[in-house]
Amino acid sequence: MNRRGAALLLVLWLLVLLTGLVAVSLGGVRTGTSAGRNRQDLLRAAWAREGCLEILLGRAAGKSAPEWQPETLTLDSVDLGEGIWCRVEVSDPGEGIHLNLAGHAALTAILGDSALMDTLIRRRPWPAVEALFQLGQLAGRPVPAWINLLTVRGTGRVNLSRAPIEVLAALPGLGEDGARALVARRGLGAHLSSLDQAVGHLPPRARERVLARYQDFANAVSLGSEQLIAVATGRVRDSPLSAKVVVTLVPAGSRLAVIRRETE
Repeated sequence: MNRRGAALLLVLWLLVLLTGLVAVSLGGVRTGTSAGRNRQDLLRAAWAREGCLEILLGRAAGKSAPEWQPETLTLDSVDLGEGIWCRVEVSDPGEGIHLNLAGHAALTAILGDSALMDTLIRRRPWPAVEALFQLGQLAGRPVPAWINLLTVRGTGRVNLSRAPIEVLAALPGLGEDGARALVARRGLGAHLSSLDQAVGHLPPRARERVLARYQDFANAVSLGSEQLIAVATGRVRDSPLSAKVVVTLVPAGSRLAVIRRETE
C-alpha cells in the first residue's frame, strides 16, 4: 500500500470514529431529554395527586359522619388544566372481614373451607388480600367470589351500615336472616344510631342469637365508618407515568384526618 492509500484509509477510519462519537453524543442528549421529561411528568402528576386529595378533604370538612360515604367522596376524574388530571377512589374497609384479625368462625363462614381457613390463619399476617394467590390451594383456580369480602385494612370491626349480607351473616349470632333484615332496613334511608336499635330491627330468632352472644357481637361491629381508605392518582395526559398515594382517613370532629400515607 502506498502513502496515498494509507492516508486515505486513515481518513476513512477517522470519519467512522467521528460519526460514532457524534451518534453516541446525540443518543445521550435524547436519553437525557427523555429522562428530564419523565421527571417533569412525575412531578406534575404528584402535584395533581395531592390536589385531588385536598379536594376530597375539603369536601368532607364541615359534614357529619353519615355524609362521609365512599360514593359521595370518590372523585371520578378531575381536570386540573394544562393536561393534568387526578382521581380519588374511596372505600370503607369495614365492608369486609379482616383477614388478619377475624376469628375462625367468621373466616369459615366466608370461605366455606375449614382447611383453607386453617392455612390462612397459620400464615398470618398477610400484607394484602392478593397475596392469598400464593397459596397452593388457590393456584390455577378461578378467582373465588369471597376474595372481595376480605380486607387487611381498617380496625377489624364490620360496619353494620355498609357491609354486604355475606359479611354480616358471618358476625356472631347474626346469621343470614338477621343480615337480610339489616340490609332491608338500609332501604328506608335511616341511619343506625345505636347498637340496641340495630338489634331491635332483627327478626325474633336472630335477635335471640345475637343477645346470647351480645358482647362478642358488640366487639365485632361498628355503626359507621371508623376508617376510610383513599387511593389518589395523578397523571399527565398522553404520558404513561402516574403518581399514586394510599391514605388512611379517620373522622376527627367535623373533618377527616390523614393518619397514614403510603406512596407508590
